[in-house]
Amino acid sequence: MSITAIVEPGPATAGKLSNRYADAYRVAEALVKLGMAIKIIGYIIAGGLVLVAINKSNGIAGFNGDLFIGEVVGALIPGAILYFMGVQVSAQGQVLRASLDCAVNTSPLLTNSDRIGIMGL
Repeated sequence: MSITAIVEPGPATAGKLSNRYADAYRVAEALVKLGMAIKIIGYIIAGGLVLVAINKSNGIAGFNGDLFIGEVVGALIPGAILYFMGVQVSAQGQVLRASLDCAVNTSPLLTNSDRIGIMGL
């Protein structure tokens, strides 16, 4: 014999759920922003290394094009790696947002106005 509690939607239930979902949406937003920051750092590192390669190639007597191309490619690799890592982190944040939207939308303990408030629509 099992005992099941029936929880009716109400202001107290909606308030607790709103706080829980608000925290989860903040985590999702933080992931998206962290991913954006990682991508920007990748741009900065790649750009800085390309500028170093340009400066270095201008200082060498007799410009060596092959060396310059190699340095530019070598500069773009860490930038590309960081960029794709940032894309992955941002994607995780977006997936979390979508999952939360689905959970909020299907929660029987929330009214439509609660759902709108929680999802920020």
